[in-house]
Amino acid sequence: MINKKILDEKLLKLVFFPNFSMYKKSNVFILFLFSLIRYIRYSLKSIFTVFVQEPNLKKINTVAFYRSFNELNSLNKNINLLGRHRKLICISPKGKNLNWFKIVWKIKIPVITVFRRAYKIYGYSIFKDVYTPIMALKLYIYFENIIYKNPTLITIVTCNTTEPFALALHSLAAHNFKKSVYLEHAMTSKSSVSGAIYDTMYLLSPHTKSMFIELGVLKNKIKVINSYEISSFSQLSIEDKIRTIGVGVTESDDVYLIRQLISYLSKKGYKIIVRFHESFKSEYKFTFLKILPNVKFERSPIPNVKVFFKNIDILIAGNTTLILDSAINKVPAIYVYNSRNLDPHDYYGIVNYLNCPEINEPKEFEIKKAYYYGY
Repeated sequence: MINKKILDEKLLKLVFFPNFSMYKKSNVFILFLFSLIRYIRYSLKSIFTVFVQEPNLKKINTVAFYRSFNELNSLNKNINLLGRHRKLICISPKGKNLNWFKIVWKIKIPVITVFRRAYKIYGYSIFKDVYTPIMALKLYIYFENIIYKNPTLITIVTCNTTEPFALALHSLAAHNFKKSVYLEHAMTSKSSVSGAIYDTMYLLSPHTKSMFIELGVLKNKIKVINSYEISSFSQLSIEDKIRTIGVGVTESDDVYLIRQLISYLSKKGYKIIVRFHESFKSEYKFTFLKILPNVKFERSPIPNVKVFFKNIDILIAGNTTLILDSAINKVPAIYVYNSRNLDPHDYYGIVNYLNCPEINEPKEFEIKKAYYYGY
């Protein structure tokens, strides 16, 4: 019997739509092949894997989902905001919690029917990822069954507003009259499509609150749990000579522009610390830059982000939450963007809400840092 809820148009929009922003300029056919291989690999794993014992969820009242180290770190720091005596279980497609996904993968759903419905909504774009939406729908069914068996499960917590798995769980909470909580782990994008489905949103920054209120989220749903002392980068200045520049790199950046930037700044005599996001998979594209004596590379989360900011005088980055960390640590920042970036311009509202200066090519750096930060 088909679970009709997973064919609901609103749910399909949530689990399919988030995959598009990161790949809007990529070849659909190539992405389809990669995601199909991933789908087949997980199918084979579910057939040949050793049976995983399902944990006892009878006394659990909270389920929290995380996808990255930063999200797990946020959960560990802030879960007490939901109240004490919280009987919590965390699920994730990473590390030891991958066992959850071996269990969930075995759930059967009408894949062809799902894609037929999704195709009517988005067309060929749905084939950019055939794995994640299907997995998200399986997760939906699995936890719906858990809710029926365990009426004490009352709260679902996630740290991401564009992750299909997280959105499926929040949709599940809405359908089953359970409390839905968003715990911001870094920054939330302007294009978030799901703010209205949360019962409570714990946000790290005042500027994100302003953003969500403009999107129509009610004020009483939002609580700011951590604030920084500056409300604008224009409040910062550079009092000494710039010696070391931090450069943040994510999957959505234009790698060609970032490489140009590093090369340009290196020739100017600056020391450069390049910090890759933990999900960045194209580090090999920077291999030739590793021979430069004044360029150092590191990958989040090592070293600690506070150590990173202690070692730099200014940050240059695009659509990354490092810029929020820059504001928290009172380190000047410059936003870098051009039309080849995969994410939309000012994805996190840094330029608009925090008045962060912006450059579109390497040569603009000297002008902008002098104009905005006085050096």
